[in-house]
Amino acid sequence: MADSPPNPNLPDLAYPTGVPEVAAQSQSGLAPPTSYGEDEGGIDWGRYLAALRRYKWMIIGLTVLGTVGGVFGSRFIKPDYSTTAKIWIEPNPGQRGPIRARELLDEEAWAELLNTWVVLDSAALKAKLFLETAPADSAVFETFDLREPYTPGEYALTLTPDGRQYVVRSGATTVETGAPGDSIGRSVGFVWTPNPAVLETGRTISFSVTSVRAAAAAIVPRLAPRLTGGGNFLTISYTGKDPQLVTTTLNAVVDQFISVAAEQKTRKLTAQLEALEEQVQIAGADLREKENRLENFRVRTITLPNEGVPVAAGLSSTQPTVMTNYFQQRLALDALQQDRRALEDALARTATTSTTIEAFQAIPKVQSSPELSGALQQLAAEETGLRTDLFVYTEDHRLVQDRKERIRTLRSETIPQLARGLIAEVGIQEQTLEQQLGTASRELQQIPTRTITEQRLTREKGSAEVLFQQLQNNYEQTKFALASTIPDVSLLDAAGRASPTSNTAPQIWLLGFLGSLGAGILLALILDRLDRRVRYPDQVTRDLGLTILGAIPAIRKVKVGKRDTDEASQVVEAFRTIRLNLAHSYGAAGPVLLTISSPGPGDGKSLVSANLALSFAEAGYKTLLVDGDIRRGELHRMFGLNRQPGLLDFLTQEATLDEVLKPTTHR
Repeated sequence: MADSPPNPNLPDLAYPTGVPEVAAQSQSGLAPPTSYGEDEGGIDWGRYLAALRRYKWMIIGLTVLGTVGGVFGSRFIKPDYSTTAKIWIEPNPGQRGPIRARELLDEEAWAELLNTWVVLDSAALKAKLFLETAPADSAVFETFDLREPYTPGEYALTLTPDGRQYVVRSGATTVETGAPGDSIGRSVGFVWTPNPAVLETGRTISFSVTSVRAAAAAIVPRLAPRLTGGGNFLTISYTGKDPQLVTTTLNAVVDQFISVAAEQKTRKLTAQLEALEEQVQIAGADLREKENRLENFRVRTITLPNEGVPVAAGLSSTQPTVMTNYFQQRLALDALQQDRRALEDALARTATTSTTIEAFQAIPKVQSSPELSGALQQLAAEETGLRTDLFVYTEDHRLVQDRKERIRTLRSETIPQLARGLIAEVGIQEQTLEQQLGTASRELQQIPTRTITEQRLTREKGSAEVLFQQLQNNYEQTKFALASTIPDVSLLDAAGRASPTSNTAPQIWLLGFLGSLGAGILLALILDRLDRRVRYPDQVTRDLGLTILGAIPAIRKVKVGKRDTDEASQVVEAFRTIRLNLAHSYGAAGPVLLTISSPGPGDGKSLVSANLALSFAEAGYKTLLVDGDIRRGELHRMFGLNRQPGLLDFLTQEATLDEVLKPTTHR
């Protein structure tokens, strides 16, 4: 091969002179480097990174676009607004302070009252939550209200171009027509007389009316009551999208809650007062009856002889000890028998009719029994509480059902069981007294029964006086409590201006950035998988089933003489390795015939073939390099040769082989 001047079209690579010892290479040199791809079954991270580098501008563009979209999108997403109100709950006064009633509800029940329809319906009406309009039309609906019955639906109000008539439509149906200044929507339950000055001619105002109950139900999930301070503070939070509507709604709920609590407490005290008044009248009539019986008895027996004995000096009266004991025992026995019969009669009535408190309270023995008296008082309190609860809750409410169950247990189980126990106890006392009276009766056979009857009537009158006095005291206390009712709840802090619960803009920006970045990476990996070009070693080894004999480092384009020596040595060594592997793979028989190709143009076929041919020539091989690209061949430019005559001229027999062959050298 003849020498030629250095060619600027070829890489500036310094090939070492001399023929390398081929026999010194081992068979292991034929295997491709392990760095070209991962082991079978592993993740090809190198391919993923290469794909990301190849599509980096697309990824950057999508990331920037997504982040900008997140920034603009955050301006159109309304945050949640929240506001808080605080209510004071009066503690149980006990015996301190003026006469007043106990709390209307227990601590846990206040939150239950907050979620009742009697509170939420009125709050929804006051805040006009049943009405949905455009913010620009708020002045038109300032006087809008509802009356029963009303018709929910979608409506549109239009004022004719001449301004003399309005038309209310629901869909394609005309609901009502009239003149401006009239009440609008009377036929569908609207109470609405807007100022004609705010109505624009020819303009249609659309609005929606929902049921008050549906609007009230929408309040519940946004309402968050919380008891703090040992149950003395009720903190109520409300959340929504419109800050002004959030504040208005919570204040309406709080106002209605306090109003209902005060009203229900007044109703409870009124019901208690009515029940006590009735009991006082019954007890008063019973007392007057017993007083009349005692008075009539004394009038009838006033002329009879007196069994009393002479009064000793310094005493008001004197009686024999035996007579005194007998009278006391006889009176006690009569009282026990009367109480037992009254208990048996009252207990028998409980089997057919409901237990009456007065039937047991009129029995003196019951008053001396703490267990039975306590059960009767508990029954009276539960019945009074039931009447009060029915003003607030329905028959099916959990609190009402629980109270009814407690009343049923007291009537059918607790009171009858305690009464039977008391009857048994009275029977034992009767037997004891009868035995004692049997002994004393022989000594007192001459004592008339008048004294015993008078004592019994006196005792009955005394018991009636005690019962009447107790009921009268309770009645007076309840009347004082009703006259000076102190509300159980009061407003401490009204709902102020609602504030955003959280700033969602940074989260939206971050979501836009991460989402677009992830989409760009995913799209880059998908495009890499859909790319049919050969870009990675595993596509050759796995897909084509070929063995990689070598790899060429990327060669940067630099000016002649400016290439780094280490970089040039790596490229030369790469071509030398390929040449050695080719020689070993091909064997010693015959010349080495190679075809260098690639999937597409610009992949480096000319560069590889030229440098590989130089590598074989430097090793002492007679090398013939044929440029098979008859349309866009580049080898003649690399070696600074004339393209004519070329391969096509030889194939068409327009030139001989000697004319086509062009010796060249490269320094």
